Amino acid sequence: MDASCYKPLTTIFTLVGWCTTVGILISYLPQIITIIRRKNTTGLSGLTCSISAICDLFVVSNIMLLNWNTMMCCQYLTSAQCSTQLIPVLQLFIQAVCAITIFFLYVHYVVLPTAQESERKRYLAKHSMEGFLDWLFKNDTYIKQVRIAFLVGVVLAVLMCYLLLSLLGPMHPATRIIGEACGIIPAAMLFVYRLPQIYTTFTLKSSGSLSTATLLMQAPGAMILLYFQAVVSSNTWTTWLPLMVSVVQLLVLISMIFFFWIRRRFIYTTAQREEEERQIQAAIKKNDIS
Repeated sequence: MDASCYKPLTTIFTLVGWCTTVGILISYLPQIITIIRRKNTTGLSGLTCSISAICDLFVVSNIMLLNWNTMMCCQYLTSAQCSTQLIPVLQLFIQAVCAITIFFLYVHYVVLPTAQESERKRYLAKHSMEGFLDWLFKNDTYIKQVRIAFLVGVVLAVLMCYLLLSLLGPMHPATRIIGEACGIIPAAMLFVYRLPQIYTTFTLKSSGSLSTATLLMQAPGAMILLYFQAVVSSNTWTTWLPLMVSVVQLLVLISMIFFFWIRRRFIYTTAQREEEERQIQAAIKKNDIS
């Protein structure tokens, strides 16, 4: 390997890449700072934090195994060339570190329930994955085990990458297969995880408590990141597959919400709109909206 491994980017793509990288960090900082300041996780979903952290742990493993030569190329480059070369890696790495940080803050500052709340959480734990994780994370008996189990997972992921890269090398078929699997697994997890939200929006025929503004802010950023990873950086498809899954599902949600809004605003009669609004409010009160 020599300096020929360098893949230069145009000025505009370099600028877009760094702006996206900084944007990813900025998007997570308010949540991290809020948890640390309040020392409280009320309002955060244990399921969301868990899925995000686990997916990003797989993504980091994917990056390490499939982009090792890209990172090692830096020893033949100048600092400026190296920083440009590592933009795609930094984007996904920063996202993963932030998601895992939020997970550890969640299990550290989670508020343990009272005896009465514990009974309700045990009931919910039997009826939904969200309820089960909420009960698990807020149970004093298991919270330490959850933290230790994830730490063990992080250590095993690092150890796996080290052994594969040092013993087999980055180009060995086994290393490539495992690296690609680490990209496919989070894509499948994200696909399954978002399906209930799509189903809920479809059956409710409204955004309900789901923030349309948040979706509209997330979608462009996700599309830019996907384009940068897939087209500009030409990363392997398993690296950007989780991003594509997220983009498609975000676009599906946004399309559904706008379709239902247009139908309600311009097609429905006043009586139909009032009846639908009553159904939405009834669903919200029953906590049918995730």
